[in-house]
Amino acid sequence: MSQQIQKRAEQPIMDMLKKYKVQIEGVIPNHMTPDRMMRLVVGAFNQTPKLLGCAPLSLVNAVVTAASLGLEIRPRSAYLVPYGSQCQLLIDYRGKIDLAMRSGKVGSINTQIVHAHDQFDLVFTDKETSLTHRPLVCKKSGHAMEPIPEKERGEVILVYSVAKLKGGDPVLEYMTFDQIEGIRNRARAGKDGPWVTDWEQMARKTVIHRICNYLPMSPELAASQDVDDAYETGRPLPPAFEFDAADLNQGPIIEQSEEKAGQVAEAKAKAAAVKQNPKKAPAPSPELSREPGDDVDEEEEPESDPQPTQQEQPQRQANISTRPDPRLVFPGRS
Repeated sequence: MSQQIQKRAEQPIMDMLKKYKVQIEGVIPNHMTPDRMMRLVVGAFNQTPKLLGCAPLSLVNAVVTAASLGLEIRPRSAYLVPYGSQCQLLIDYRGKIDLAMRSGKVGSINTQIVHAHDQFDLVFTDKETSLTHRPLVCKKSGHAMEPIPEKERGEVILVYSVAKLKGGDPVLEYMTFDQIEGIRNRARAGKDGPWVTDWEQMARKTVIHRICNYLPMSPELAASQDVDDAYETGRPLPPAFEFDAADLNQGPIIEQSEEKAGQVAEAKAKAAAVKQNPKKAPAPSPELSREPGDDVDEEEEPESDPQPTQQEQPQRQANISTRPDPRLVFPGRS
């Protein structure tokens, strides 16, 4: 993506952040500022240029929603994923683990993928649940060990997650490969995006989403469950706050950016057309004829502005000094 295109694309987002700065301030943590949020958006543009096809309101809503959960748009936390003209918020499975542990009642969460050649044993009894998993990740070669290629581990059988509660019994949840594929096939984005490029990460996320229903929930974890459901069904993300109705129907970012740059693009196109076919160049506008007695003198110099008096000079400087800073800064925020 060229810097010129990206700069034009940033403006609709900046305008949206500026317009709703008071509402945004009310839902995001203190360490988040408009400048930081803008840097996260720019980083997402660089990572996923298709986000330029999303409506700016959906993108801002996704970033603000992530921030309200205490997550940032970055690896191992949360991602912006384009789906048509809407920007979807995808919480990484490690971000979900972080949210689950904020209740203070969960000690750890472990999630693993079981392959066909792994040693795996799961036993349920009235007294306890026993799970043994020895992943086949290396083999002995002479007196040394060497890693086993992924394809030699066999196909995926199931994915499980174990949450250890502080002062309580562990919670276990598992899903077979077919169950996970059923979730993927029902998801509107199941045939594109992370389900295709990062199946194992999405499989872990699916199991963690399910086990979270049985864990003590912080408010952020409960809200993240709704975010996950919105991503899987493809429905719009719940609004972080109330938006103006006029902003709900805005077109994609790139269309708004190109519309603002339309005059420049049109001028360049006309210049290129004239260069290729000079005969079709538009005729110059005729000069207006002068009649005797006209008051306009061609050699007349335009009258310069008078210099300010000593009384006017301080007043002009005062007006300049009180002019608001055009940058986005939340009042009272560092």
